Amino acid sequence: MENPENTTTAPSNIPVLSLVKSAQQQHGLRHGDYQRYHQYISRKLRRMRKSLHFQQGNRSKVTPKKLTPDIVTNPRFIILAVFEIERSWAYAMQLKAESSTEIRKRFQMCSRLRKAVARAELLCNMEDNLSLLDAQTKLELRAYKQWIRGILFFELQNWVVAKEHLESAQAIYNILLQMVDEDSQAVYKSRIDDLLPQIRYCAHSIGDETAATDLQRMRNQAPDGLTLLSELQLDQLLSQARASQASQVSEVDWLGTMIPVKSEKAKIAILTVEESKSELEKAESLQAKLAIYESVLKSCVEAVTSVRDELRTVVTSEPSVT
Repeated sequence: MENPENTTTAPSNIPVLSLVKSAQQQHGLRHGDYQRYHQYISRKLRRMRKSLHFQQGNRSKVTPKKLTPDIVTNPRFIILAVFEIERSWAYAMQLKAESSTEIRKRFQMCSRLRKAVARAELLCNMEDNLSLLDAQTKLELRAYKQWIRGILFFELQNWVVAKEHLESAQAIYNILLQMVDEDSQAVYKSRIDDLLPQIRYCAHSIGDETAATDLQRMRNQAPDGLTLLSELQLDQLLSQARASQASQVSEVDWLGTMIPVKSEKAKIAILTVEESKSELEKAESLQAKLAIYESVLKSCVEAVTSVRDELRTVVTSEPSVT
């Protein structure tokens, strides 16, 4: 009797990005909860390995196994490999969120991203020998690999290389966008929209002076269309872009008097106010204008709080006069 696992099957279409996006939205990333998403993937991988009889040892001993073309006889092995990459990425993003208080976690984050990239490279190197994957799936895997590589170099602050990989991923997703019907285009459009802020931030870091303005425009134009995660990421990129520009602000003209500005938050607030003038003129909808005012107000409140804290520190540190 012929073993069903050895039978030749027609190429399968695996909607990689759709599967990943669906898992992210349903298990934590809608609210930016990377820890919950990481835990979900770990459970999912255990279930998949068990059903595929591809377990990594037992409870008392771990025996790592690598996927090879002769093992991959079922499309679910590809899904398994993709979510192994997702697990490394999710844990890296969790560590990134925690690295503001523990510096060493940033090194752990980069290590996890390197592991994710290594897994993606292994998967893509293997795909040419897999007859069970159709052309669309192979393109999705290549785009996914370019994206995860772009994320690694983005976090390593290698802006030129990061931009190249992210733009490569964007180009592949644009090709995929043309290959599918209208009902299936939304997931690719969403990914392309997610890539744009990171690409523009890379351009800003390389020296493109218009990139920070582009980031602000992206934030203002479609506030309702962003998921909470995308909104948080875009706000973070905007904050980083403005922080790098803050060194250009050294003083401000107040009623004809030039006042030196030392607080970083105050510098960012001044930049935000200056940029908002031109953005308000270009804003076409009331919602876009409200988003601009909200951004300005947020920056000003943060600046006032920062200056008050600095003043309080100065006052308490001064020796009392007796």
